[in-house]
Amino acid sequence: MAMPPPAIPPIGLGGGRGRSMRRAAGDAGVQRTNDDAQATKMSCESLGYFSDGVLPLLARCPPSRKPPLINRGTWARHAAMRQVTTDFVAACLQHAQQQQQQQQQQQQAANAEGGNSSPAEASAGAQQESSSIDSSSSSSSSSSVSQPVCQVVSLGAGSDSSWFSLQQQGWGLLPAVHYIELDYQEMVAKKARSLLASEQLLALLPDGTTATTVPAAAAAAVAGAAVAAVGPQLTWTKKQTAAKAADATQQGEQQAEQLPPAAVEGAQAAEPAGNSQESTAAATAAAAAAVPSHSCGPVPPAAVSSHVQELAGPRYSLVGADLRHLEQLDAALHRAGFDVRLPTLYLAECVLIYLEPGEAARLLAAAAARAAGGGGCAAVAIYEQTRPDDAFGATMIANLEARGCPLRSVGSVPRPASQEARLAAAGWAAAAAADMAAVYHGRSSGSGSGSSSGAAGGCGGWLRPFWCGERGRIERLELLDELEEWRLMQEHYCLALGVTGQGCSWLAEGLQLDQLRALGS
Repeated sequence: MAMPPPAIPPIGLGGGRGRSMRRAAGDAGVQRTNDDAQATKMSCESLGYFSDGVLPLLARCPPSRKPPLINRGTWARHAAMRQVTTDFVAACLQHAQQQQQQQQQQQQAANAEGGNSSPAEASAGAQQESSSIDSSSSSSSSSSVSQPVCQVVSLGAGSDSSWFSLQQQGWGLLPAVHYIELDYQEMVAKKARSLLASEQLLALLPDGTTATTVPAAAAAAVAGAAVAAVGPQLTWTKKQTAAKAADATQQGEQQAEQLPPAAVEGAQAAEPAGNSQESTAAATAAAAAAVPSHSCGPVPPAAVSSHVQELAGPRYSLVGADLRHLEQLDAALHRAGFDVRLPTLYLAECVLIYLEPGEAARLLAAAAARAAGGGGCAAVAIYEQTRPDDAFGATMIANLEARGCPLRSVGSVPRPASQEARLAAAGWAAAAAADMAAVYHGRSSGSGSGSSSGAAGGCGGWLRPFWCGERGRIERLELLDELEEWRLMQEHYCLALGVTGQGCSWLAEGLQLDQLRALGS
């Protein structure tokens, strides 16, 4: 199929999951990518590409059917990032269980040497505990995990519904994760209010999640934003039972006493257009008079749900920061309860590409340094556009720029190999990247496109059998005639993975960096 000049499909594939990067020019266009991405996902969900009953509750636009080319590409992106997340959490859970087993065996041996038990008793006990842990490892559920063993930080999450969809579907690995979503404060506040206003979404929030009406003023001050006094800070912690609520209320009051003055004095209101800071402050102050500064229960007070700015909890957090300002990012992670000791996966879907090259490099370097400083392991998954310098890429760039969405970093990472080099320069010990044509078909895109059937390219390498089985189902949903255009589009998006940290080879193996690197060669 001739492609001069290439016909670039709608921007649905190019939009992030919903970032809102504040700039004097182009900000509105970049913000629109959130709606574009959600509309495209809703098209896929309505046609059966994947199941996400939460998506319509968070999307701010009506569903509309997209072309098969867009739907299939959106599914490929969704499947790739979901696989990365699944592999990461599974590897962390297995590693934590292995560490626990080793500690228990060492304790058994120490007890035996100390005369507390005979060697035979120690051996029997170790075997019994090992059997129990192996049984737990083989199970698809980690519901017995009392504390998260890893963290996922979603950069520029916007209206993304991934965590809530997994929670609704009862994903067995989710209890092992503290999932942190980051975006610009205005986007975060809107999403938080949507979560608390929906009975279905509120029910999905885990116990212990705390809603806050006033974020730290320092976060807004970094970007030079005006800080308005909006009355006293109100917090609410979700607790399903009265006994838990009473305990949490006492704990919340103690925590409130420890809040820094800046967190209580005020911050940017982040209200919808048309509401003045004065009216917002008056409304918040009036509402605050009717409720205690901290409350608990299954349903938040109206004063909290209508003015909430952020959510923070042991398993899910939603906090605001401008990703170009590392001080804001660090402060937001602190408010979310980020633990530098836990293995962390950073998700960056069409986010870094909108930053200046230096800003993106500093963000990646800070993430690597954060892991090194805490003695932990970290991984990053980047999905974004690539190959801007051929005919198809040039048209893609022009299309996005015309919509007010310039890809500021694409010139600094023009090839998948450039992604690997950028990660290495930022301090990531291991990196791999391949374009999505190679990822989708399971072989280097330079080896020929062949058929687009589910059997093409086999199911080896980085791909998983479940994905290959799903791929066959997906390709039967809608007939796709534009096979050459499909190949070209997928060659202009890439997936890059990085891993860093001492003694973290287990994580690189779990994410199969070697196999992904082979696809990119």
